[in-house]
Amino acid sequence: MRGRGLLGVLSSSILFASTPARANGRFPATNQLVVDPSDANVLVLRATFGLLVSRDAGQSWGWICESAFGSPDSEEDPAVGVTANGTILAATYQGMATSSDTGCAWAFASDLSGWVSADVAVHPDNPDHAVSLAWQQHTDDAGLSTFETHVFQTLDDGLHWSPASPSIDPTALLQTVDVAASDPNRIYACGVHGIYETENAALYVSRDGGSTFVESAVPIDPKLESAAYIAAVDPQNADRIYLRTWPISRLLVSDDAGQTFSAPLSFAGEMQGFALSPDGTTIYAGGPDDGLWVGDAATLSFTQVSSTAIQCLATAGTRLYACSDDTVFALGQSNDEGRSFTPLLHLASASRVVTCPPATSASVCAVEAPSLCAMLPACEIDASDGFVEPTDSGTRPPEASSASLPSAPAGCACALPAVGVPSARTSGALLFGWLGLAAARHRSRKRMRTAPRRRQSTAGGI
Repeated sequence: MRGRGLLGVLSSSILFASTPARANGRFPATNQLVVDPSDANVLVLRATFGLLVSRDAGQSWGWICESAFGSPDSEEDPAVGVTANGTILAATYQGMATSSDTGCAWAFASDLSGWVSADVAVHPDNPDHAVSLAWQQHTDDAGLSTFETHVFQTLDDGLHWSPASPSIDPTALLQTVDVAASDPNRIYACGVHGIYETENAALYVSRDGGSTFVESAVPIDPKLESAAYIAAVDPQNADRIYLRTWPISRLLVSDDAGQTFSAPLSFAGEMQGFALSPDGTTIYAGGPDDGLWVGDAATLSFTQVSSTAIQCLATAGTRLYACSDDTVFALGQSNDEGRSFTPLLHLASASRVVTCPPATSASVCAVEAPSLCAMLPACEIDASDGFVEPTDSGTRPPEASSASLPSAPAGCACALPAVGVPSARTSGALLFGWLGLAAARHRSRKRMRTAPRRRQSTAGGI
């Protein structure tokens, strides 16, 4: 992909994919956790099949299907943020989706209509404020693309948005944004820019709330790395910024707002998780191939504390959260800096549609789940109680007779809610019935924040 350059590959459309791309989809996984800044009991967990919300510190979870806040065929995992009043922000390809009641009712922000929302960052010390990196693509007669990119801001928990910056570098595809807790005027944006052999990673720094940006080059290794993404900004020092390179990951650290970088940590694979302790003194970094590493922010020395495969990291007070392979846990909590984890979630227990009033996410997702589950082979819906039972013949139900549909193990049983609202009998089989289909329907998608979006040429295929 690098030989075609940033602008040439985007002449007709933009697709987001991970490496390697897999035509038959991907396995269900969790890949970003956000803790409500006003209520640490509220957890919003992004997954490859939607969002999971807990209102009791991870003891129980409700599922929000992708159709509730975007399109299930959008080929992306949206960046997620939670504001001071509990509003969930989901930066999607279709725009900024917002829910002011913790995932029940959703709407797209009208101020960002027509803009691709690439990323969102809630201000750490003023969480009713947030910024979003949003862009529109423009293609000239020669087939080359440029990007009109702005940082938009909200001062009222996502209700209204306005541009905080003029258009940034039109030759750059910017993918991550962050703000400094210690300086409300410091904004960082990162992505790639250039054409063909000149394509490279770049960091853009604003010291005046987005009015102007200064570009700094990011020292990636072109043999192993093709991009860099913002991992975090130090909560005490606005000049210290952490970047992760991709796909082979190094941690890059700058103490002068991106003028120079050091590389204190190198992974054999991808660094999918990164977090700082609330005071910024401890660094956590992890990946599927490299386990969990803990570092001292003052010395930038690191120690591997666990071989657990890491897919996301987050902190809240003294707690460290991690996403992992579901054979270990989908979400775990550590109180000893990652040396051990208590599982909070396995996907089999994430079975209930989110508890919400009718005509909101509950209705949307409850209606969607039976139709998806009915496509599975060797199952039929018992209309009397809304449950799916194995058929005696083991044949596919009439509603799912297409030979192109994915197969599932014989004897599947999907517990489905009654019409319109979640059933008290809903069980883990509901989620896995849905996931069996979702894995085949969804192509592999690059995860924003934990592994941000990457575009793929339409000619290359995925």
